[in-house]
Amino acid sequence: MKQYMRRLAKERDALGEGLLTLLIVGFPLAYALQELVGATSGVVTVSERALNLLAACAVMIFRRPRLSARSWSIILALVLFAALFSVTMFLRLVVDGENSLTPPSVLFGLFWGIGIIPAIAVLWARLGRQSNDVRLLGILLAGNTIFLIMTILEGRELLHTQFGRFRTESGINQIYLGHMAVMNVYLAAVWHSRMDKWRLPKLTLLTALFAISAGVFGMVAAASRGPIISLFAVFLLWALPNANRLLGAAAISLAAVVAYVLLSVLDPLALFNLTGSSLFVRLAETYDYQHELRWEMLQIAFARFLASPLFGGELLVWGTYPHNYLVEILMATGLAGMALFLAVFVPAWRACLTAAMRRRLTFFHLLFCHMSFAFLFSGSVADMHMLWTSMAVVLSIGAASAGQATPWRRVSKPARLPGALSEGEGVVIRGGASWGGR
Repeated sequence: MKQYMRRLAKERDALGEGLLTLLIVGFPLAYALQELVGATSGVVTVSERALNLLAACAVMIFRRPRLSARSWSIILALVLFAALFSVTMFLRLVVDGENSLTPPSVLFGLFWGIGIIPAIAVLWARLGRQSNDVRLLGILLAGNTIFLIMTILEGRELLHTQFGRFRTESGINQIYLGHMAVMNVYLAAVWHSRMDKWRLPKLTLLTALFAISAGVFGMVAAASRGPIISLFAVFLLWALPNANRLLGAAAISLAAVVAYVLLSVLDPLALFNLTGSSLFVRLAETYDYQHELRWEMLQIAFARFLASPLFGGELLVWGTYPHNYLVEILMATGLAGMALFLAVFVPAWRACLTAAMRRRLTFFHLLFCHMSFAFLFSGSVADMHMLWTSMAVVLSIGAASAGQATPWRRVSKPARLPGALSEGEGVVIRGGASWGGR
């Protein structure tokens, strides 16, 4: 009987790992499969989304929930927010027939199929307990690195001809490529820190450096500013709790200023000619017509929110999303929807800050912080499954509901929390000397 229960537990753990793998690198792996077998993108994409939904449903069926009242309240708030946002989508896209660049069926499928339902499954099954597993991190790193390499090989000849931005014949979005490249850096750093006791440390280090190199090349090739800004925010989340108080914070700020000055002094056009990437030009420029267009979109979206502040009711600006998920939530669901969203979002950030101050950051903490900033510049609420997934994992780890101390208070020897990671399972060692955790 005991052996049967152990085998059942392993199968359930494998099911949870499979769901997290599909949610994080499902599309990259589907893209790689598409390139290898020559299948049409529609068939592969739809199949990948269907697998996400089936895996989420299987997790909720085969894993019994043992949740606190607080966890149930978070799930309820998420469901109510999703229902309110879906009502707005249905009224505007189906009833009123507004023209959208993305078909309504695709938007609903993205929002529920790979966004809300999988996030509920993660919370339901408390998958945060296995989110820092070495095997899972290795699978995610391998899948994402394969995606980056195949994407780079496909579009290497188009780098100089697309205004210094990477573009592939299959239409991989440059912003998405940039975020996946940054994610590879997070994965490689955390995976290496969790493998520091392995028998082949040199091979582990070389593997991590190779994955980081692929991520850096992807960032430069994508030439997108949003991923770089989000990366800096994640760096602050990691570095500040480990800095030597004000001196460390000042050093980090000074390093950022020096880096920007050097970028301004160096000729961005020369760097463009050298690398073929317009990233350095885009970082150095102070004006961009896209900024003006997006600022105007945000003004229109906020004006529509003010016209109906309680429940919102508008969804699109010029046939697309306003490129800021907080403004989009206000415009679509009003203050009611924003309150429901914050009931999930704020506890996740509190858990993230608590983990940072206690030096227990995991890959999903870094990913949640990154996506929280990334979707301020691009992306829509209907298609931000990375944020929903990482937020659910961070909440399920347990720091949000179990920790009573304020995240800003220094804790020398914190007691182990229910569902939290044990000492040494984070990615930051004492003193902030490296990413490793011991």
